[in-house]
Amino acid sequence: MSCDAVQQQLDACALEHALAPDGDAAAVESFAHAASCEACAAHLAFLRALDAELAAIPLAAVRAPVVATAQQRATRALRARERPRGFGRELAAALAVAVLALPLVVAQAFVVVESGAWLLAGWVPEAIRVWLGFGYLASFALGVGALYGSIPLVVAWRRRALREWA
Repeated sequence: MSCDAVQQQLDACALEHALAPDGDAAAVESFAHAASCEACAAHLAFLRALDAELAAIPLAAVRAPVVATAQQRATRALRARERPRGFGRELAAALAVAVLALPLVVAQAFVVVESGAWLLAGWVPEAIRVWLGFGYLASFALGVGALYGSIPLVVAWRRRALREWA
């Protein structure tokens, strides 16, 4: 076992307040190595001194409002990690409303393209009008796609906000 590995094992034992050999084979081996290695023995002595100094520091009592606030925050955090129930129903409802509005949106796009073609018929050549129509419909499709694609994100954001502020 290298000195780095032994010192890491001793650090782990110090974090568990077990700075004496116990039944763990790796810990027993680490303490045996520290008995024969000057650098590891110094590290063990440092850890024991640090543990003694930290044990001598008096701990102040935590006030009840601080504990209550911490418990509320922890409760909200744990609720936020739970899988939301009924997410599918909320998403289906939002998508249903969006699908009901889709014919109106498509009709509006059709009216814009047709009225644009009618207004520009006398001044703009047919090829340019076709390209303008395609350009409008492509940008329209991207916008509607982005809007409909954001619906699950908005529903999830709304549910999370409601959970956090509950």
